[in-house]
Amino acid sequence: MLVGRLRRSTGLLLISNVGSAGFAFLISVVIGRLLGERGLGVYSASLAWVYPVSILADAGINTLLTRETARSPELEPALLKASLQARWLIAGGLALALFTLAPLLSVDADVVRGIQLSAPLVFLLPTFGLYTAIFRARQAMWPIPILNLGMLTAQAGLTVLILLGGGTITDAFIINTLTSAGQVPVAWWIYRQQFQNQSFTAEKELTQSGNPPERPRSDENMQNHFRLDAGRWRLIALLSQAYPFAVAGVLAAIQARVTILLLERGATPEAVGQLAGAMRLTEAGRILPNALFGTLLPMLAALVAHPNDFQRLLRRVYSGILLYGLALAGMFGLGASAILQVTYGPSFERGTLALQLMGLALVPGLMRAVQTLAAYARGREAQVNRVLLLGLVVQGMVAISLIPIQGAAGAAASLLVSEVVMVIGLWRYRE
Repeated sequence: MLVGRLRRSTGLLLISNVGSAGFAFLISVVIGRLLGERGLGVYSASLAWVYPVSILADAGINTLLTRETARSPELEPALLKASLQARWLIAGGLALALFTLAPLLSVDADVVRGIQLSAPLVFLLPTFGLYTAIFRARQAMWPIPILNLGMLTAQAGLTVLILLGGGTITDAFIINTLTSAGQVPVAWWIYRQQFQNQSFTAEKELTQSGNPPERPRSDENMQNHFRLDAGRWRLIALLSQAYPFAVAGVLAAIQARVTILLLERGATPEAVGQLAGAMRLTEAGRILPNALFGTLLPMLAALVAHPNDFQRLLRRVYSGILLYGLALAGMFGLGASAILQVTYGPSFERGTLALQLMGLALVPGLMRAVQTLAAYARGREAQVNRVLLLGLVVQGMVAISLIPIQGAAGAAASLLVSEVVMVIGLWRYRE
């Protein structure tokens, strides 16, 4: 039953992820083909600032909302209300700050303009994520592909039309922001119509035990906090519980984007474009596991009080993810040059080594993702943060050493080394 539910939920998220990655990939290819390496480099460098700040704006709330709602459905209304308050306070402030400080973040005028045009995403992305977090906790995944594919269909279509008609990279940023803005009211409407007054019993459906599961301590703390009537205390309780997830999210976002940021500072926009092309390809390889990960956390959270079921499910996921990662690494290792030239054009062949290294990094990277979700379900966010910080320090040191020598390949090597360090560091928390 557990595996069957996991497959169904993963299938729906896979539809969303395949379509989303496909459209995002199409957008990057169109920009690379029509605006060249510099255009794709400016686009990637600008968003490399925006997405880490949007993770900071989330403040760990979406992950907490999924886990705690899966454990304690009765907390959903209070959690969602406090989360929306936090969005206006934190995400709104950070969006304004990013817009204001953009001229200090890059010496390239096009990158500065791209950051400013994309700054509203710092509010929009985590706000949209509140509703998808609730959908995931309920194991009701069907709205997610509708919302994501609808937005990206509009974004990709408009981007292609505008750029083919002589548009610039500025137009691509405007389209990205406007289409993302449309997701939020639609997600709110679906939640209001289909879920707001509908109870759910995810935990009962996931377990077969005749006895009620023992609540983890973090869950008891959350319930006690949210019995308080005062709205300000609910907000404070939410942020205090979400803080470790916020730290983890920021570290993970920096770890994913720091290579582009360092490359943008220490190399040419063409090198950034080469790395961005390789990153898009490896991100496509994460489509299937990301769909799995999206439904795995609420399922593990509901099973944490049932250790045998928890471990049985986790072992099956570990085995499948390892085989999948090895297959991807082999494909990118053998076909990197041909894949880059066919996809982006002959000039991107210079990114072959970067793609090979990033393909190899998928193996420890995917294993680390499973380890992280298992640790989150057990309430071990602090331990994850220590390992993420170690990996980030190692990545930065390797990148600073290798980028001046190897350019995009040096940046990719730093990612590989950091993933190996982190998967070893998290292994001690497997039980």
